Amino acid sequence: MKKILTNSIFWLFVLIFSTTILATLIHRAEIFIPTNRKAISLAYSQSQYVLGDEALQKIDDNTLYQYAAEAYLRGEDPTTINFEHPPLGKYLFGLSLQLFNQVLVINILLFAICLSLFALLLKQLKFSETFIFLAVGYLALGSGLSGHLRTALFDLQILIWSLAFFNVLFLTKENWQKYTLLGLVLGLLMATKYFFPIIFLFIGLLGIWVWQKQTWKKAILSLVIAVITYLFSYIVFFLHQHSLMDFIRFEWFRFRWWTGNRTIPKFIILQTLFLGKYQAWWEPTRQYLPSGDWNWSWPILFIVYLISLIKQKLSLKTAIIILYTLGLLGIFLLGSAVYGRYLLQLIPFWLIIIGRAYQNVQKNNH
Repeated sequence: MKKILTNSIFWLFVLIFSTTILATLIHRAEIFIPTNRKAISLAYSQSQYVLGDEALQKIDDNTLYQYAAEAYLRGEDPTTINFEHPPLGKYLFGLSLQLFNQVLVINILLFAICLSLFALLLKQLKFSETFIFLAVGYLALGSGLSGHLRTALFDLQILIWSLAFFNVLFLTKENWQKYTLLGLVLGLLMATKYFFPIIFLFIGLLGIWVWQKQTWKKAILSLVIAVITYLFSYIVFFLHQHSLMDFIRFEWFRFRWWTGNRTIPKFIILQTLFLGKYQAWWEPTRQYLPSGDWNWSWPILFIVYLISLIKQKLSLKTAIIILYTLGLLGIFLLGSAVYGRYLLQLIPFWLIIIGRAYQNVQKNNH
């Protein structure tokens, strides 16, 4: 018993379990409310996605994904409802709906997995136990991540696949099993939310690693498995008598939709980061709208992260994480990302860079 109580892994489990329970209790009113399928279906039928400019009401992404989750359960072709994003995330919400009659219950498990993968990555990068506990505790309750327990959005899922990617990439053994798992993770990432252009950032980071390790054949296997995994998420599309050529045409249509005429100003996410609000560019008044995801610690964390960049010793792993944070931030800035939830994808990695800088300063002082 004494050995268990002095085991850091045990206390890390206690931290993850207790913060997950606490976050769930805070948001229990939204998480455990039974999903009203009829109301969501009615809202969708009267929305901009069905009636266009004649819509009786406008629905948000949260409602849209809940409706899609229920429709996919009935075997609907995923390219006919919310074609903008791949279906995996909505299938997971549909699974939650099927098991619990509540779309959001699965978020509790996803939240705990997210914290666990972050802790595992920190341990793999050889951070101190104190830093791991502080970083995981902040991500759980101080970063705003727990707010996503109450929404049917994909941010928790995307963060899981991102953390899983780096956990697998940094494994010591360069065997076929590692690259098989990498391909699976990349495929799941692609199957959760529209992947252009972010997937190319992940592939580029994989390329840097492979260039250093000279494991090109295994990397090709990863890419093949990623594509197969992604295609498998659209199995219902093919069961609706569609061909591979139909799917290619659909992907081209979606690509043009995403890269078409976009009016969102670039760099607007900096307003969200520093002010907690963004300018309504589509309105003549240009009034500011609050970002519900915003957390007061974000601008502080970002500034400390920028300062920490000059205190880095560039090992391969550290360099890859720096490139990821800079690359993803660049995509958000130039790709006209608006909402604070996008920044949650960066926060764990900002913490890693800050922690590494602190380690380096401590070593220099001794």
